[in-house]
Amino acid sequence: MANIQDKISTYPDFIEPFHVDFNNRVFPGVLCNDMLNAAGKHSGQRGWGIPDLMKEQHTWVLSRFSVELNRIPQLGETIDISTWVAGAIRLFTTRFFSLTLPDGTPLGYGRSIWAMINTQTRKPADLLTFRGGELLNWIVSEEEKPCPISDMRTLRIRNATPARQVQTYYSDVDINGHINSMKYVEHIVNLLNHEQHTRGIRRLDIAYKSESYQGDVLSLCTEWEQDDEVLLVDVKKPDGETAVQARLTLFPRD
Repeated sequence: MANIQDKISTYPDFIEPFHVDFNNRVFPGVLCNDMLNAAGKHSGQRGWGIPDLMKEQHTWVLSRFSVELNRIPQLGETIDISTWVAGAIRLFTTRFFSLTLPDGTPLGYGRSIWAMINTQTRKPADLLTFRGGELLNWIVSEEEKPCPISDMRTLRIRNATPARQVQTYYSDVDINGHINSMKYVEHIVNLLNHEQHTRGIRRLDIAYKSESYQGDVLSLCTEWEQDDEVLLVDVKKPDGETAVQARLTLFPRD
């Protein structure tokens, strides 16, 4: 069985000029994508990456993703993204992230939930038996490596009103053939105005409910909570089914 040092990997991430917004802070979608890239490298180095799984007609799909920041990384900074597998049940596995400066200063944390599906049947795999349950050998417990980010609270969206429609195209589609998980993040954060982006997003919670595909026109419905501090978003497919729900929590006003 691998020791804890073998189970956790850290990847440096440099914030390029074309990765930042008008505040010189990294775009939310870029940061989230870099975190997912770190997850892909981590799993791939252990034989559990998507290219490996596709040889066995399986792939990973993201179910839930949360990121909470102490501050937003800025232009020219190098941040370290650490990631590890934190748990597994039959149909889902949990992966954590920590974001730090090279000197160890914490910038934020992330937690994600993934399912593995059969690419032919689109049915979920049993993670406790797939490859003889080998995934369990890579788990790092909370006691071994704490990650101080709370679970995603249930998204209860009751009074959302239509805000925008988004047409999807070729570049919105990922390797699994459906709309890329980070494209939803881009569409959702575009709902905020200039002042709200000046404050910045302190926490993002996003839950992926069902797949949408190239050509779908997505309807983004919004509901504000806590006096313009928290934005709830319900992304609906053309048939009215929810594809994604999200919560954006902004940094307080100065």
